[in-house]
Amino acid sequence: MTRKFGPIRHRNKGTQVMTRPLQSFFSTSVLFLLIGWSAPTPAWSQDVDSDEKLQAGQSLLQQQEYAKAAEQFQKCVDEDKEAGSAWFLLGYSLHMDGQYEKAIKAHKRAMEFDGESFQNIAVYNLACALALTGKPEESQAALEKAVAAGFEDAEKIYSDSDLYALHPTSGFAKLVAKLNGEEKLVEQLDAAQQAIGAEDFAKASEIYRSLAKDYPDNDFVCYRLGYSLHGAGKLDDAIEYHKKAAEFPGTKGIATYNWGCVLSLQGDKDAAIKKLTEAVKHGFVRLDAYENDPDLNNIREEAAFKELVDKVRGHKHGTKNADDKDVDDPDADDKDADKEEMHEKTQEVAPMPFSLGVKMRIDDEEVVIEEVIADSAAERDGLKAEDLIQKIGGKEVAGDPLAILKPFLESGDKIPFEVVRGGKTITIDVKPNRRK
Repeated sequence: MTRKFGPIRHRNKGTQVMTRPLQSFFSTSVLFLLIGWSAPTPAWSQDVDSDEKLQAGQSLLQQQEYAKAAEQFQKCVDEDKEAGSAWFLLGYSLHMDGQYEKAIKAHKRAMEFDGESFQNIAVYNLACALALTGKPEESQAALEKAVAAGFEDAEKIYSDSDLYALHPTSGFAKLVAKLNGEEKLVEQLDAAQQAIGAEDFAKASEIYRSLAKDYPDNDFVCYRLGYSLHGAGKLDDAIEYHKKAAEFPGTKGIATYNWGCVLSLQGDKDAAIKKLTEAVKHGFVRLDAYENDPDLNNIREEAAFKELVDKVRGHKHGTKNADDKDVDDPDADDKDADKEEMHEKTQEVAPMPFSLGVKMRIDDEEVVIEEVIADSAAERDGLKAEDLIQKIGGKEVAGDPLAILKPFLESGDKIPFEVVRGGKTITIDVKPNRRK
């Protein structure tokens, strides 16, 4: 989800800094933290005018030149290891550039500056980066630490796409419920989780069914109700809630997977494989689930399923939830926009570590961008629908862009596009996003 912010003024002791509107291309998590939400003026915004490198970095951030901004802030911390605000902004820049592992180190360093207004925000950013790199347990711990330090905006936490991997966990559901003051919900979630731990799925489904009446739009409740009914063997009832949970971005991947499992158990092999393929596209890439889940035994020898499992092996992340024991119940990570699809005469791009975010079509051997996915690397860096692609990485496209794109989507290197737009030939460099 992308959220656009108008100019926001920060005031503190007479100091005023105007930030231009910024737009996050894959998450709102760090964006609103940078420009201010309800916290005091960050230290960096007070002294930015006195430090040319910080000022240059801030300017680059406003232009969404995240990699270049990171270079500026890196220079700052190289010169002064105790420049807390520079560490904070370095983490933000790396995070927005998709360099999550490096961002994690900077977020952790920014957390060490006690008393700074950005400290709890740095902890929250760390939680987001950990979730994006397939570390749900560590992410949940960091998120709880951020809340304890005063980061208590339940709406932002719930809607932040960086944290979607946590949505299928009871820990995240209880944290949001606590922030909303729903103590009764917390108690019932605990009771249901205990029932699942005891494999009493009938009892768990009763609790979740009751909760679903009061919280029909709670993604975790819908997901868990489907899961519990599934575990109790009530497949027809379970599929109803798998479908409903698949409507929510935070539980779309795992719910779609469970939906595919039901179809497998019901003997509808083609539909099951199709649904599981959707689950992979929605971010459910738990290899152990696809390889070992007994629900999938009916389709395990199907060629299409074997091909799908091979695709899942190509994904780096796919970790199990902190509080889940069954292979049907892992974490999901959905980032709606990260797809590369070729339509009409083209083939679908296999999952790569990095993503571009465009749909293309081939018209008489000419490759045309049909659609630029919202919040993608392509949108951020300036590719537009109906751009006619001449060259990629200096190579003539000649009707086959996939082979040229593949090494870039494997390495994450910047991709130079030469396109014709409005009768003019222009070059646009696109830095792929790391696939979540």
